[in-house]
Amino acid sequence: MKDKFQNRIYTFGEFQLDTAEHALRQGTEQIPLTHKAIELLILLVERRGQTVTKNELMDTLWRDTYVDENNLAVTVMMLRKAFGETAFDKKFIETVPKRGYRFVAETQETTADLLIEKQTLTRITIEEKQARGLKSVLRRPFALAAISLIIAGLGIFLSARYLSANKKPLTQTNVPRTIAVLPLKNLSAEAEEEPLSIGLTDALITRLGNIRGLAVRPTSAVLPFTASSETPQAIGEKLNVETVLESSVQRVGNRRRVSVQLVKTSDGSILWSENFDEADTDLFKLQDSISARVADAFRLKTADGQTGSRTDDPEAYKLYLRGRHAWNKRTPEGLQQSVQFFEQAIDRDPTFALAFTGLADAYALLSEYNSAPPRESFPQAKAAAQKALEIDANLAEAHTTLAYALANYDWNFAEAEREYRRAIELNPNYATAHQWYAEFLSAMRRFDEAKAEIKRAEELDPLSPIIQSIVGLIFYHARDFDAAIVQYQKTVNNHPNFPIVYAYLSLAYAQKGMFDEAFEAEAKLLQAVGTDEKTVESLRQIYRQNGWKSFLGALLAGTNAEAQKHYVNAFSQAFLYMRMGEREQALQWLEKSFAERHRYVVYLNADPYADFLRNDARFRDLILRVGLKD
Repeated sequence: MKDKFQNRIYTFGEFQLDTAEHALRQGTEQIPLTHKAIELLILLVERRGQTVTKNELMDTLWRDTYVDENNLAVTVMMLRKAFGETAFDKKFIETVPKRGYRFVAETQETTADLLIEKQTLTRITIEEKQARGLKSVLRRPFALAAISLIIAGLGIFLSARYLSANKKPLTQTNVPRTIAVLPLKNLSAEAEEEPLSIGLTDALITRLGNIRGLAVRPTSAVLPFTASSETPQAIGEKLNVETVLESSVQRVGNRRRVSVQLVKTSDGSILWSENFDEADTDLFKLQDSISARVADAFRLKTADGQTGSRTDDPEAYKLYLRGRHAWNKRTPEGLQQSVQFFEQAIDRDPTFALAFTGLADAYALLSEYNSAPPRESFPQAKAAAQKALEIDANLAEAHTTLAYALANYDWNFAEAEREYRRAIELNPNYATAHQWYAEFLSAMRRFDEAKAEIKRAEELDPLSPIIQSIVGLIFYHARDFDAAIVQYQKTVNNHPNFPIVYAYLSLAYAQKGMFDEAFEAEAKLLQAVGTDEKTVESLRQIYRQNGWKSFLGALLAGTNAEAQKHYVNAFSQAFLYMRMGEREQALQWLEKSFAERHRYVVYLNADPYADFLRNDARFRDLILRVGLKD
């Protein structure tokens, strides 16, 4: 580089590069660029016509920082964007394959000192005339302050004009941009590639979710479209996103080739498309390359990679991806299988934070699916989440799962709330954090806050059946049963095969004394979970002949029979006795639920079915022991 103290101005085309001010201008307007981008441009311009190698650029620009080569590519792309369409004609920066870059535009160089000399005499004459008047003004009271305010105001005005003239976002609104990452289509014949494709989709969603200003639909929202024949535009409309990332992956030898295109939902046009080709052992680099390209398309900044999220063992990462694939099935078998995959990944790399986060998520849900008692699963979920955070304190998912365990097992509500807030601070676009925090707030009877959080979760994942159901649950807890029923019916229309919503709908109908409707909702629930039609019809006859309470008694008998065969949480029996209004039996089974530390005990203060127990000293004592307010 030339003498850094010498101010040189380079002119090429309609652009002017000022080395002293570190500024690139187009006419009279300054183009917004990062400091690194200007430094890179100065390097290339001062050696115009010559190839500057990637190693040389990396060593010069990021001498004291460890970054991968992708940062260089993104910075070059930023410069090409600044140059506009001419960049695609390679009139400015030319790529030298496998070597580096070369600045090829015809350039005029001027030493700014010469320009200063020509202007000095005129400026001195003007300044001498103005100085006398300025001195008299500065002697007046508050003059300095007034001038400072005027300068500041002018600066704000010019900044606003400048930003509005030069900022070219993908859309014309300032709301957070939204994107759905469709499951990667696996073009390889190997069966083992399918879990890796889904796992890689999940990992890419997580990676993109850390980009500030980009709202990414979660994995649960896109999995239903795995084998869909719908166009990306149609899927984007259903998911209420601006753009859809569609991709396919194929294994060729020891490499993976991923073809990606970003589709605009409004008209189906392709905003960009690109192929990525990485070694089979470098899946992290593959997802980093794609996420950096997406961020550039949206003119956003990628988040710094967390070192603890990485592993140098490619087999450990593949095991993690398989674990995520199994976990996303949300079945008892899938959860148990995911535990095995995550533990195998940890065995290979005990410093792999993502594997510990996955393990925490798996254990957190085991008791929910009657696969393990809470006393077995929750302590392991908490320990795994804490280990993940020891390795990488900035994993929003780990903070969320830790909060879930603190709230629903430790009953440490103050610490749980801090963890939920920390997770949302780290990743405001993580829908599960907003959902679980909303459930927590509802349990605490803070309904307005709960509604705000679940609304945000629904904005991030509009098709999620569980989030839509929790919207209704908060109305139900707040005793607004009509609003709850309307919400549940909406969820049923959107997700007729989702069992939980029928359970919630039945509860709300029964609270209003609409027992016929409540029974039909229960029948739908039984059918959704695979109960044969003969059993459902027998229960229908019991209800018609003997009434609602007898029907609930038949459900209780079935639950007790199941408990003889395998683990069934105590709260299942407790809640049926609560619905039947059986005080003594309800209190007895609630004590068992307390001893088991079942998570639904936390909701007793909010649940309408516990209202008939609130005047009982034994119930109030149990509430206080949980840590809830009487």
